[in-house]
Amino acid sequence: MTLKIYVNFLSQPARALAIFLRQNKIPHTTKIVDLMSGEHMTKEYIQNVHQFGKVPAIDDDGFKMIESIAILRYLARKYNVPDHWYPKDLQKQARVDEFLEWQHIGARAPLAMYFRTLFLVPMVTGKPADEAKVLSWKKKMETALDEIENVWLKRSQYLGGDQISIADIIGLCEIDQPSESLVYTLNIFWKLILSLCRNGKI
Repeated sequence: MTLKIYVNFLSQPARALAIFLRQNKIPHTTKIVDLMSGEHMTKEYIQNVHQFGKVPAIDDDGFKMIESIAILRYLARKYNVPDHWYPKDLQKQARVDEFLEWQHIGARAPLAMYFRTLFLVPMVTGKPADEAKVLSWKKKMETALDEIENVWLKRSQYLGGDQISIADIIGLCEIDQPSESLVYTLNIFWKLILSLCRNGKI
């Protein structure tokens, strides 16, 4: 039985998981979960796939997992991918983990909430976005992007050290989410892309 992933590509962590698997040529099948129809909240999905009704999730030959960061760490170890993705060296690994632990609140929360407030809520409800909430989350998003560029990328070439790692995939998917923020993310995005090109990663 092959690895099966449950994703929807509106989800940043789901995209990161798919990119990691494709980049490392790990065989898998993909189940697209229809979030708009509420498939993720059905009794069957909650009982058999993700007990909290979210994406991504995996079923690795009967071993089921949720939480994208835990999944990426597990897959990096099990499938013996190139070491730079999640280094075995404790200090290098700690640098990757450092960004991954920070990004939950430091980046994911403000970027995702900005996207949600500006785009998703109006799309689902048919009502205009709450301008005060949009402005509040936009300011928090700008702070997060500034910290990525002027703290994390000042310290090293990549978000988790001197080589590309799962931290960079997670980071790219997060900053790419709120399309309205392109003016803020462009410099950060291209810094990472140029680093990947220089090192022959893409």
